[in-house]
Amino acid sequence: MTFKDGVQIAISGSAGNSKFGIGTRDGDKIYARENSIYYTADADSHDDGAAAYLSNPDSTDLEHMSYGAWIDADSNSSGSIAAGTYGAATPEAVMPSSGSATYTG
Repeated sequence: MTFKDGVQIAISGSAGNSKFGIGTRDGDKIYARENSIYYTADADSHDDGAAAYLSNPDSTDLEHMSYGAWIDADSNSSGSIAAGTYGAATPEAVMPSSGSATYTG
């Protein structure tokens, strides 16, 4: 994700041979909803079509993770689609050495 002055302006991702890039600098759109963020490429500024949907981890009950999917349509007859879950590992140095915890996700 790319931010400018605290506002998201672009996103890109890849998994295997599937990849996408969407950015407002190219006329693409970012739509934020309560529990999700939807990105769509401007058909006039791209040779292909792309769209992505990601959960908004700040507004879901999931902790330390997010999920999403995207489609990259290279033409009317080819392209790729991918989905996944994403998160950041907690560094071992900040893991508690005793007690208990509950996580959702």
